[in-house]
Amino acid sequence: PLVATLLGVLLLGERLGAPAITGAVLLLGGLVLVSVPARWGRADEPSRE
Repeated sequence: PLVATLLGVLLLGERLGAPAITGAVLLLGGLVLVSVPARWGRADEPSRE
């Protein structure tokens, strides 16, 4: 959805509203949270399972 939105804006001149911008920010923020390793807590220890 994010790539399609960006292509629509860049190629077709569509305008983004507040809900679309908010959704893009939330999506990118979630991707950053998932891809950046945890720096606090005990994330460096191996699992005991």
